[in-house]
Amino acid sequence: MQDDRVYSHSFFSPNQSSIYALYVEETGIQRCFAGQQWGPESREYFILLQVLSGKGRIQIGQKTYPAVPNDVFLFYPGDHVCYYSDQSAPLEYTWVGFKGGDAQMLLAQTEFSHLKPMLHFPGDVPFSNDLQELYTYHGSRAVDSVRMIACLYRFFGDLLEGAQKKKIKGNDYFIADRVRGGAGPAGRHLPVGAHVPCYTLRGHCGRQCTGG
Repeated sequence: MQDDRVYSHSFFSPNQSSIYALYVEETGIQRCFAGQQWGPESREYFILLQVLSGKGRIQIGQKTYPAVPNDVFLFYPGDHVCYYSDQSAPLEYTWVGFKGGDAQMLLAQTEFSHLKPMLHFPGDVPFSNDLQELYTYHGSRAVDSVRMIACLYRFFGDLLEGAQKKKIKGNDYFIADRVRGGAGPAGRHLPVGAHVPCYTLRGHCGRQCTGG
C-alpha cells in the first residue's frame, strides 16, 4: 500500500548569477519512503540540507553521518552525496542550493568546514524554519527570488549567531579558567599576579585582569 505521507517537491531557479551576490539555484522539501536510497549525486553549487523528521544516514564522499531532526548538512560543490532513509522512521528534509559572491564569505563565518559538514542543534533549542519558508516562495518572478534570498540570509544569520555564541562562551570559560590559575588548552598555568586581557560578553574590553 502506498504511503500518502511520502512526497517530493523541488524547484530549480533561472540563472541569476549576474544579478545577486547570493542566489538560489534550487530548493525543495521531501519525505522519503521507508528504506529509500538516493545518489550518489553531486552539484556545482553549495547545498544546505536540514533534517525535519525521521532518521537515516547521509554519505558525503567516503564518510557516512547519522541524520536526525535538527541536523544541518553542508554539501560543497563537487561533493558526491548519498541519502539512506530509515525503514521505520523515513527521513524528511528540506534543502537549498545556492551560489554567489557572498556564499563563501558567509560560510567561512559558520562552524562548517570540509572536515565538519554537519551541525546538530539540540532538540530543546528552537531552530530556524527559514529553509522551509524559503521553499514556499519558489517561483521565477523577481519578487520570488528576492523572498527566497531573504530567507537564505536569515538562515545564515541563525548559523552565524550560533557560531558566535559558542565562540563567546568558549572565551568566557577559557579566561575564567586562566584567571583562577587553571591550566589552559596548552596545559600551562597562569602565574599568580600575571595579567591577561579582560573579556566581556561583547568581546575584549581593553582592561587587564590579574591572575590569582
